[in-house]
Amino acid sequence: MVTTVSVGIYMSLILVAWHGETNVFIVRPVYLAVVGYLTAYLAQQRLNLETQVHQLESAKERNRIARALHDGCVQTLGGINLTLETSQRLIGAGRAEEAVANLAQLQSSINREHDELRLYVRELAEVEPGQPAREYSADTRFVVSADFAGSAVLVDQVFQLVREAVTNIRRHARAQTAVVSVAEAESQVLITVDDDGVGFSDPKRVPWSIASRVADAGGTFNVTGDDSTGAHLKVAIPQA
Repeated sequence: MVTTVSVGIYMSLILVAWHGETNVFIVRPVYLAVVGYLTAYLAQQRLNLETQVHQLESAKERNRIARALHDGCVQTLGGINLTLETSQRLIGAGRAEEAVANLAQLQSSINREHDELRLYVRELAEVEPGQPAREYSADTRFVVSADFAGSAVLVDQVFQLVREAVTNIRRHARAQTAVVSVAEAESQVLITVDDDGVGFSDPKRVPWSIASRVADAGGTFNVTGDDSTGAHLKVAIPQA
């Protein structure tokens, strides 16, 4: 389009300033058209090549993820299944102690795989690796209230956030009690989570899983907490 407009303008100038030198006036717009065409052609070829490279890189990355999941999670799940079958037979044969020992080893294996998978997911998301997660023996008591309306997408987003918050409290907070509240206010859904656990060592470092979900929902969040007051999370998500 730029070349066509440029040639048109040039030809208009020729009509205005023509003094009989036909050769010069005709050759110059031809050169201009050729250069413009070659520039556009090469640019399009570059775009095509960049698209092909991107597709190849995406396919390579998908294959890498598939191999990692197959060699890690799939193999581990197969081992878990075999261990559970063995434990079931031991219990049926009255060898409960051996079954308990097998289950203890299975739990350790699951914990290791969980840590490796967690680190791998954070690596894919380009998030700084965190400490290995462990569920503590304390059975946190949750008080949950929810009163809001919205689309299926909004409801799913809210409950996914609540689920992530509950999981993080169980694994990290060492809390005795926690309160989760979901309510509407000013065209927003407000989620508040408070616990009496150890709190955040650095309130600015929000759990990645929660921060990413809030960002996807177009919401905002605020986290406070220290060793004496537990952790307090407030999330606001637009209802629209």
